[in-house]
Amino acid sequence: MDDPVLNSDQVNLDHITRRFRRVFRLMNALIVLLALWLIGRAIKPTLLDEFDKVGLWFMTGALIILAGIHSYYLRKTGAEDISQIRRLVIYDNLTSLYNSQYLKLRIEEEIKRSERYKHAFSLLYMDLDRFKRVNDEFGHKAGDEVLVAVAETLRRTCRGPDMLSRVLGRLGGDEFLIMLPETDAPGAHVLAGRIVQRIREFRLEVKPGRIVDFLGISIGISCYPKDGQSRDVLVEEADQAMYKAKKAGGCAIALAPNSGAASLNVT
Repeated sequence: MDDPVLNSDQVNLDHITRRFRRVFRLMNALIVLLALWLIGRAIKPTLLDEFDKVGLWFMTGALIILAGIHSYYLRKTGAEDISQIRRLVIYDNLTSLYNSQYLKLRIEEEIKRSERYKHAFSLLYMDLDRFKRVNDEFGHKAGDEVLVAVAETLRRTCRGPDMLSRVLGRLGGDEFLIMLPETDAPGAHVLAGRIVQRIREFRLEVKPGRIVDFLGISIGISCYPKDGQSRDVLVEEADQAMYKAKKAGGCAIALAPNSGAASLNVT
């Protein structure tokens, strides 16, 4: 089955490629005109004498305008396309949160930084409860709308004095991850509790009179260096803790074994 996210990314990249081709065609046209002009002068040096002044100025002006258009379009296209490529590399196409590849990179960077300065940091691995019911009852389009709204809810919940240091992303499907630099397990649990409460309060009208208000979220927490000193181990520990929370009935928080209690329900 085709991946709609990958297909959308391919469409964006194809659009970028077409734009660059137009720029190169414009550049080639300019080069051809200049080459013909120079060849004409080489074959018959008196060629310009056979043009009246109006024709000469017209030709010169046309070349200057063409060169200016080419220069402007190349700069504009380059800046826009570099920005677009950066978005494709870093951000999730649906929710505009960071994507899984960028999350992995940031976790690696935080491990090195925390090791150097002897800081702890935590991961929150999150999975929506009863999200399958949204797709089954309302369709996948409604499911996408819910994911976008949930992403915004998570973004708002993460806001605070240290918002810029927090890294929020989507791993795929209805799974999300937050990295909290310089935050131990108890500190991570405070934010996790706020997230569980916000998702409990979540309401979204996906069709006239049809409201999604039954979601929950299960959260697993792992902490560097207690639960692991590599990216894969830390993510796996947080993932396994999330499954403990889900098995406990959902709308719950569980910590990896070395971070604290095995499971802490939110009331």
